[in-house]
Formats: sequence, C-alpha cells, structure tokens
Amino acid sequence: MYKKIITYISDSFWRWEDEWVNDESKKTKALEIYELLKWFIEEKGFQLTHEYSIERWKHLSEIFDKIKSGGMTSSPANQSSK
Repeated sequence: MYKKIITYISDSFWRWEDEWVNDESKKTKALEIYELLKWFIEEKGFQLTHEYSIERWKHLSEIFDKIKSGGMTSSPANQSSK
C-alpha cells in the first residue's frame, strides 16, 4: 500500500520568484512542474507533505494560471490589482 503524498517539489517551481516571469527557460521549467503537480493534486488526489504549505500551492497556482493564460508577462508588482 502506498500513501498519496508529494514529498518533494523542485525549487524551480516552489521557490518561484516573480522576476523570473521574463526568463523563458525558468518559466518553461516551472510551468512543466506546475502541470504535473496540478495533475497529481487535482486529478489523482495526492496531498502535499507537511513540509509544503497548501496556501503557497494555492498562491503559486493562481500565478501559473495567469502565466498560462498570457495574463502575466511581467512582475505582478507592476500590474494593477483588481
């Protein structure tokens, strides 16, 4: 039997810096990791280990959903908030 717990997330995603949005290689790698994590969490029911915050996951999910939709092309600090 196995537990559905994610015990490691690459820093390329988890330690995302808003300034990286303009670095295509960092953005591409982080987006790939995001898609994989999203699949495990939302589709397969995996959970994050206690070392990773669900609040941080939600925050990063919002950022990467915006990046995917083309809504974020620069640092969020430079964008107007709704």
